[in-house]
Amino acid sequence: MNVEGILAQLAALVAALVLAPLLAGWVNMWRAWLQNRTAPPLTQPFRALHKLFWKESVMAHSASPLYRAAPYAVSISFALSARSRFESISVPSRSKTTSLFTAVCRE
Repeated sequence: MNVEGILAQLAALVAALVLAPLLAGWVNMWRAWLQNRTAPPLTQPFRALHKLFWKESVMAHSASPLYRAAPYAVSISFALSARSRFESISVPSRSKTTSLFTAVCRE
């Protein structure tokens, strides 16, 4: 993989991390407007994430090392699966029309 591919993947990751909470905020705004309520700010999901990340973790003194390592293992596995998913998407093997035609004909 070349440097341009890595930069493209990093840009896609940053865009997803920024746009996902904005989309959730936009949906919440529209829900409130459609119900004739005052809408929360667009940045409300970012505030919720900030609050979540700065919370103190509560853990029992007798917690096993497996219990302490499980969240890290899950996060790493999700990151690796997302990375492999982006690699398969970023380098198409066929043209878009051929892929679309193949996908339609298989179903």
